[in-house]
Amino acid sequence: MNENKDNLKQKTGMMLKLEQKQKQKLLLDNSNSELDINKLIENPYQPRLEMDEEKLLELATSIEEQGLIQPIPIARYNAGKANEENILIAGHRRLAACKLNGYEKVKVNIRDDISKQQLAAMALIENIQREDLDVVEVAMQYAKLLEEGIFTSNRELAKAIGINESTVSRTLNVNKLPQFIINDVKSNRTTKDVIVLNAISKIKNDEQAIEIYNWFITTNVSREELTNKIKSLNTVKDKITELYTIKRGKKDTTIKLPILNDEQYKKVEDFIKNIINE
Repeated sequence: MNENKDNLKQKTGMMLKLEQKQKQKLLLDNSNSELDINKLIENPYQPRLEMDEEKLLELATSIEEQGLIQPIPIARYNAGKANEENILIAGHRRLAACKLNGYEKVKVNIRDDISKQQLAAMALIENIQREDLDVVEVAMQYAKLLEEGIFTSNRELAKAIGINESTVSRTLNVNKLPQFIINDVKSNRTTKDVIVLNAISKIKNDEQAIEIYNWFITTNVSREELTNKIKSLNTVKDKITELYTIKRGKKDTTIKLPILNDEQYKKVEDFIKNIINE
């Protein structure tokens, strides 16, 4: 009886080892698989908005000459079913280059254990680590992931990609900048300084924000100097509002001003006449 138990244990151990080897083999097979290029789906959370055509052609030439050295990582969902999906984790440019070369199949590294949340985070991290993204693309992607509910808070997003929550908040504020600044940062990559752009986003007047931005990118000033200049704008505004009061009653509007010289008085008088006569 003991001999039977020993034999059973031995057989069970052998089966477990065999199963483990099969799993390892499957994992190795997955890491060296080839898939029909048309079955690969672009990552819906891909943060890259544009690709440099010249660099893409260079990559296509390199792949044509050297082959695709690094397999494209993909996440597989619903394996073996009619609704199977093979979604890129990263490798957006490599896939585009392979398509340019007319490849029908590409090497892939298949992962079956990736959640949609992980898929979004991994695509973002991979691009940030390669420094392929400008700060506008990152800001837009953060906003998209939050709006679509992939992440429910700045804290959750920050934890997923391994950065401080304050960095996520500052980066999101880049989306609040005047469109001129957003376009310039994106097109010319004038700065990646999120702290600076966050500070400029606090300026409510678009013209002033653009003026401060242009001053910053054309001069060799520090963050501290920029912050002080923005503070001085707010201080001047506060002082101006303290110089006059406007009170609107049921029958009339009362404006109290400090003592004016003749030229200032004439300007105020003409301004009020223009308003009344409109």
